[in-house]
Amino acid sequence: MSTFGRPTANGTIVGYTDITANFPDDRSYTGRLTQPRTITWSNGSTWTKIVNTVFDLNGSWTDGSPWIAIIHEGRTSLTVDMSDFDRPAAHGTIIDNSTIQVTFPDDQTYTGTLVGPNAIRWSNGSTWTRKA
Repeated sequence: MSTFGRPTANGTIVGYTDITANFPDDRSYTGRLTQPRTITWSNGSTWTKIVNTVFDLNGSWTDGSPWIAIIHEGRTSLTVDMSDFDRPAAHGTIIDNSTIQVTFPDDQTYTGTLVGPNAIRWSNGSTWTRKA
């Protein structure tokens, strides 16, 4: 909540579509996850996730092996958890709505082109697809 000058809220997943968030400077609210990318809160407000790329990058990705990489997308940056591959986390930036650039500290920097549905084609010739 730092963008709003507020302390970090913490919460729990209550069910498949419900969450509870405790806002330390306010109170607890229940949110319902609805489409597209929206949370409707018990106080009547709604939040809609802004996707800076042609599709949401957050989640698990595979290169076809049994291991997964987990991407966490921010407003202009992203982090890739490579622990399943016994590799350090990678960090990158969103270049435009269909291009990312990621530096893998144990390798080099690669450019990824986002191709639908839910695939990343890397400049080294490999492709990652979203894992359900």
